[in-house]
Amino acid sequence: MKKLTWMTFAMLVIAALFSFTDKQSSPDTIKITVTAAVPTHFDMYRDFTTKRGLLTPYEFTMDAEDSKFIFKSESLKTPLKITVLRSDKRELKAEWPITVLLIYGSEMSTFGID
Repeated sequence: MKKLTWMTFAMLVIAALFSFTDKQSSPDTIKITVTAAVPTHFDMYRDFTTKRGLLTPYEFTMDAEDSKFIFKSESLKTPLKITVLRSDKRELKAEWPITVLLIYGSEMSTFGID
């Protein structure tokens, strides 16, 4: 009986230890590239932050999380070419002077204003 009690206790301790360990899974990353036919200044609005006066080509990588972007070319005559590449090789492309990019979970969508 003692042996069975100790074995049950040991299994419970092992189960408790493994339930609190952090699983090291590789996070899904997203690479966003902004280019144009000629070097172009643009503004980028991400959620509640603004970066003004960025210059194409511009590239950055972020962890996949729910985000909303607006890319606005200073010269509305020059469209911005935006490429979004997820770590699982899914790709989204857009080409407008003003582009809205929505990332929610594993989904991505875009629309723009010409």
